Amino acid sequence: MPARLCWVERIYVHQAVSERFLDALARRLRTVRVGTEPGSTYGPMALPSQATVVAEQVRQAIEHGAGAPLGGAERVRGRIGEPIILVTPTNPAPRCKRKRSAPW
Repeated sequence: MPARLCWVERIYVHQAVSERFLDALARRLRTVRVGTEPGSTYGPMALPSQATVVAEQVRQAIEHGAGAPLGGAERVRGRIGEPIILVTPTNPAPRCKRKRSAPW
């Protein structure tokens, strides 16, 4: 079966519904199962080197003011990247200012 690449880069949510949206998103993402076993929602990162890049980008975003209601860089272990939500960086880190060209 060919690999499929998908991810969400950014979601803009109106402040009036942001708390409800984040609660619902976090609830849904807590049910995601990452791995290669049957029943997994999605698989590991294609390249082992991407884990270091992803973890560093998440750390930078948090250092620059992003909230991480679902968890941060610790959710990247080996080639497995559990879902991460980054919210409202007050001074966007480089991670938030550029488009990613490789999947996590």
